[in-house]
Amino acid sequence: MFALLCGAGGCMSYEEGARQYHVGAYSCPAERVSVRPRPDLDAYDVTFGDLVKPSEEVLNDPERYAVWKKEDEKRRATYRKNGEVYESTGCGQTAILLCFHPQNVGGRGGMDPTRVACAPLKAGPDVVY
Repeated sequence: MFALLCGAGGCMSYEEGARQYHVGAYSCPAERVSVRPRPDLDAYDVTFGDLVKPSEEVLNDPERYAVWKKEDEKRRATYRKNGEVYESTGCGQTAILLCFHPQNVGGRGGMDPTRVACAPLKAGPDVVY
């Protein structure tokens, strides 16, 4: 059934999307690009880091903090469900990427498994994770 969703063009893997990102971003030949999943990196944490944290006022109020934690877990679950973190390396550059299937265009709704978009979370010659 999933094959029917992909159509004649087939589904694109996150790995292929990450490779295509690296080729385009760094003008690096595809055969010189290595890509690997990074399940050890949480997409939400890498994207937002310490930017999303409760205020001192919320931290000091157990009931408010419980509400904040519940909402924070919903945000994190959405990130985990909708994308994965990959590392691409080649031509002296490394990128940590959040890869996901973008939404369908034209009001059809849902995701488009035939395309992958990757956004750099960290990039450059000195990226170490």
